[in-house]
Amino acid sequence: MDVGKSFVYVFEDKKWFEKVLIGAVVAVIPVVNLALGGYSNEIIRRVTGRSTEPLSDWGDFGQKFVEGLLLTVAGLVYGLPALIFGIPLIPLIIGAATQAENQQGIAWLLGGASLGLTCLLAIYALVFSFVFPAVQVNYARKRTFVAAFYLREVFRLVGDNLGGYILAWLAYFVFALIAAAVLGFISTILGWIPCVGWILSLAATALVTPLILVVYSHLFGQVGQADQAGGELLPAP
Repeated sequence: MDVGKSFVYVFEDKKWFEKVLIGAVVAVIPVVNLALGGYSNEIIRRVTGRSTEPLSDWGDFGQKFVEGLLLTVAGLVYGLPALIFGIPLIPLIIGAATQAENQQGIAWLLGGASLGLTCLLAIYALVFSFVFPAVQVNYARKRTFVAAFYLREVFRLVGDNLGGYILAWLAYFVFALIAAAVLGFISTILGWIPCVGWILSLAATALVTPLILVVYSHLFGQVGQADQAGGELLPAP
């Protein structure tokens, strides 16, 4: 697993700025931005297949949009347990608040139940964030929506490449947190500047979004490449 390469991979493409700029425009348009999921799939395929051209262009936008839409649907399906856990939280929290003064015992019971469900939600969200990249890799490689639900293949991919997979997940997780913190700081500063500052803040977020996506896609593309090579990354071409 070459973590460092994931951060410079985008610059290996001669037209990287043009492609990132288009990605930034796509990122700020609701619904249209689903195409970013398809773009991520294409990078995963290119890294897995050791393509000599790092980044895809945006010519096949319709295909990228469809793949991104289906990837989002798959994510929603996997997110259903969180919805099941989350719906009861609302009445439990309201009940705990309303009973706080009148019936302390019931309030404590409702509060404990809401805390328990919150913990389950947090655990599921963590597991989801860990496993879903493997879902996407399997979907990207096989190019069929049902492949996103081949759980045996998904867990095999994680298990057979566990060390590299964990490293990829941690690298992306830390990078995303740092990027979010930096963007948040920049947005706060720019937010004090009416109109121009707000536009610059939006532009900064839009430009960083495809860059983060490329890092993520390359990291897990390496996992896919290692999986095809029997657990070892192939030498660079």
